[in-house]
Amino acid sequence: MYTYAQKVMREAEDMKRAADDIRLHRKGRFTFGLPPVIGSSFFPHIISTFKGAYPDADLRIVEEGAKDMERSLLEGSIDVGVGILPINEAAFDVVPLVERKLLLVVSESHPLAEREHVPLTALRDENFLLFMRGFSLYDRVREACIDAGFEPKIVNESTQWDFLLKLARENMGITFLPETVLADAATSGIKTIDVHHPSIHWNLALIRRKNSYQSPAAEEWIRWVRAYFGD
Repeated sequence: MYTYAQKVMREAEDMKRAADDIRLHRKGRFTFGLPPVIGSSFFPHIISTFKGAYPDADLRIVEEGAKDMERSLLEGSIDVGVGILPINEAAFDVVPLVERKLLLVVSESHPLAEREHVPLTALRDENFLLFMRGFSLYDRVREACIDAGFEPKIVNESTQWDFLLKLARENMGITFLPETVLADAATSGIKTIDVHHPSIHWNLALIRRKNSYQSPAAEEWIRWVRAYFGD
């Protein structure tokens, strides 16, 4: 009964918001969920150009790990978000945006620093510095290691990619970061290495709860983001 009651409450809220948009003749408001590690890569420019084109749109940004954000989307506290594939397409409408990889980051004094490529199995005995549980990047790295035949030894978890980068620079362990983040990061004192067998992919998608109401502003935002990545 609780599950069905939640659905009724979400649909009632959707109906109220649709009526408000019509009654007030406004573009509408919406909440956009953005995992912190993704936000710094693409979205500052996208958000600024959207606000320039649609100054009356009330865009509110919530930063959450991708897994936590999926729960918020289902609960209705976030309207649209960015997730990391794969996504449960039975629960969400999914629009793929971009395909990237995670790169291994080590100190320049690390024994692997001279390598251009390493198999994942070569990291079996390393200390891992990862994003906290609730972040999809935690799951992606851990699951890849398990598929490669070992459980990673995680010595530190953080919500901040720059902190993980600094720990790796101090040779406190190894970490994995998206190549788009590393392109804008200060990389002195570190080395980035391509990992294979398997590679760890970081493919992004725009997601929203299936059959959920979206304000006119939110619908325009979805079109705006799709056009940006389509270009």
